[in-house]
Amino acid sequence: MSFQFTAQNRQRRFDAKVVFALVAGLTTIAAIAVASLHIEIASPAAPEAIGSEVVSKAPALKVSSRNTVEPPGGDSISSLSTANVSATESPSTGNGIMGLNKESTAIVFIEFQQEWLSADGTLRQLLIKDEDDFNAAVQRAERILKTARDNGWRVVHAGLDLRGDPDYMLFNYGRGMSGLRAAIPKAGTWTGEGAEFAAPFVPRQGEFVVRGRSGASVLKNSTLDPYLRNAGVDTIVFLGFALHVCVESSVREAHDLGYNVIVPTDASGVFESGQRAYFEDRVIHHFGEKISTDDLLKLLGE
Repeated sequence: MSFQFTAQNRQRRFDAKVVFALVAGLTTIAAIAVASLHIEIASPAAPEAIGSEVVSKAPALKVSSRNTVEPPGGDSISSLSTANVSATESPSTGNGIMGLNKESTAIVFIEFQQEWLSADGTLRQLLIKDEDDFNAAVQRAERILKTARDNGWRVVHAGLDLRGDPDYMLFNYGRGMSGLRAAIPKAGTWTGEGAEFAAPFVPRQGEFVVRGRSGASVLKNSTLDPYLRNAGVDTIVFLGFALHVCVESSVREAHDLGYNVIVPTDASGVFESGQRAYFEDRVIHHFGEKISTDDLLKLLGE
C-alpha cells in the first residue's frame, strides 16, 4: 500500500513536470513570435536606391507661409511657435533674421510728419543737432517705404495728431504734468500744419493710419494693436522719430504685448548720433532685433 501510494505520487510529479515544460516551451515560442512581429511592424520600409541617390518612400511635410505644417493629405496643423522669422520667405541677412512673412508683418512708420520733416518744423528746429545724420535717416526711410509699396508689404502710418484738441485737454493743458505731457503743450506742437504727413510718407489707399494715440508709444490707447491682431500680424518693423523716444517706447510696449520687433536703426532719426549708438548697444537686444536698411531691403525684395 505504501509502495503503491509512493509510485502514484512520483507519477503525478512526473506528469506535472511534463505539463510545466510544455507550458514554458509554448510561452517562449509565443514571446519570440510577438517580438518578431513587433520588429517587423516598427521597422520602416527600406529606402529605394536610384542610381547613387537614396530616396525615402515617406511623404514629406510641407511648411506653409503662415506658421502651419501640412501633412500628406492636406490638413494643416498649427505650429506652436508664433515667431515670424523663417527661411521660407526671403534670404538671410547675416544678423540672425532669416526672413519675414509678408502676410504677418507690418512696417510701421512713426511720425513722418511736418514737425520733423519740414525745414521749419518746430521739433526739427528745436531738437535736431546733427542735420546730416538726420537727413540720411530720412532718405533710408524713403527707400524702405518705396520698396515696401512696390512689393506689396503692409504699411502702417503712426503719427501724432492733436488738431482736434488745440488746448491739450488730453494732457490737462500741460498743468502739473511732466515729460512729454508737459513738453508738447509748452512747445505748441502737433495741433497745426506740423501734424500733417510729409511727402512721400502721405498715406495711400490701403495703408492703415493709426488713430487715438495718447502716449510716447504708438500702441498706447490707439487703434494699432487691435488692427494688427485682427490682421494676423505678429511681427512689427518700427522706424521713425525719434529713435530713442517714441520708437523705443513703441518697441518696449510691442515686445511686452507679444510681438516680434525689428528696428532699422539707421533709418530712424535721433537728435545726435550718440543716441543711436546707445539704443543699438544698450537697448534693442532686450526687446527685439536691429537691422540695417540695406539688409531690410533685401528681405523686402529690393
